[in-house]
Amino acid sequence: MAIFIFSRAVRSGKTTELWNWCAPRRDVAGILMPDVHDCRLMYDIATKIYFQAQCLQPDTADLVKVGKFSFYQKAFERANRILENAALHLSYRYIIIDELGKLELRREGFYAAAQPLLHQFQHPPPLLHERHIIVVVREDILPLFIQHFDLHTFYLIHHLNDLEAITNS
Repeated sequence: MAIFIFSRAVRSGKTTELWNWCAPRRDVAGILMPDVHDCRLMYDIATKIYFQAQCLQPDTADLVKVGKFSFYQKAFERANRILENAALHLSYRYIIIDELGKLELRREGFYAAAQPLLHQFQHPPPLLHERHIIVVVREDILPLFIQHFDLHTFYLIHHLNDLEAITNS
């Protein structure tokens, strides 16, 4: 059981690389957050269902704002439930969270699911050694992220080939 931090610069193709890696696999669950036609969506990897994340007309209540983006709070609530459910299904070898960033440092966004998952993967029960979590973190906040979530044991990867080399999958 391991934590993999997938980190590169902003807009360097991390989500696309994850998308291509996940597409043929059936042992992956979690959330990708692709940019489709200049709008952020959330994608449930296990069910292959998209749902709206970004609010393009930010006059709506219950929004989470970070930088120039406004996201629906309900989208994060749904995504957190998806991540929590993925953790319960042992058939998933990999759980992916794309991405953890400034919102999670403020205890918003994916924080409700990410914090307990990262703790669990940092201190795994003995029978779960074949499960892994992959979290996407922008390189500019990587030190803050590691400190905030008190991570001591993890693999830092910059390409998914690195993951393949470590897990032999």
